[in-house]
Amino acid sequence: MRLVGLNRMTEEFRTQIHELLEQSKVVYPIKEKQVKEDKWDDEAKELRDLIDKQQKRLKREKELGEDVKNGILLTNQKSFKEIITDLVESLKFHKENMEEVSDDYYEYDRNRFVSTYYDRDTNLDLKYSTDLESLATLIVQIHKYNHIIITDGKGKDIRTNSLIDERGM
Repeated sequence: MRLVGLNRMTEEFRTQIHELLEQSKVVYPIKEKQVKEDKWDDEAKELRDLIDKQQKRLKREKELGEDVKNGILLTNQKSFKEIITDLVESLKFHKENMEEVSDDYYEYDRNRFVSTYYDRDTNLDLKYSTDLESLATLIVQIHKYNHIIITDGKGKDIRTNSLIDERGM
């Protein structure tokens, strides 16, 4: 009796498995999936177009000197041409100044000097002139000493290992 019940269960199980296998052979068109893919393609194209427009806008704003974040014209932003022109003017001054000052006048670590003595609460115009002065000083150092002077914590030029006396500053 037990064996008969097991055979009947096994036969029912086989029938169910067979029906499921037959059902799995039937191919149902997946229309919804195609609609979703078409929608994704459209959204991807729209996103690419939006990115392209944004990149063009950013490029145009950079060319015009506008602040990218809020569209305000940056009046303090200098063009490369303006910076180079101002730097040349500063170098003209330093060329004349080199004839009037001592030989070691430019022999100091300009970056250390600025970080030590510079007032961090100054306005943008003074920052610009300080930066121009730094660039001019570094160029003069290359001209006079064949390198930019950078000192270690003990006041030694890291490139020549000579002591730089900046006490007069």
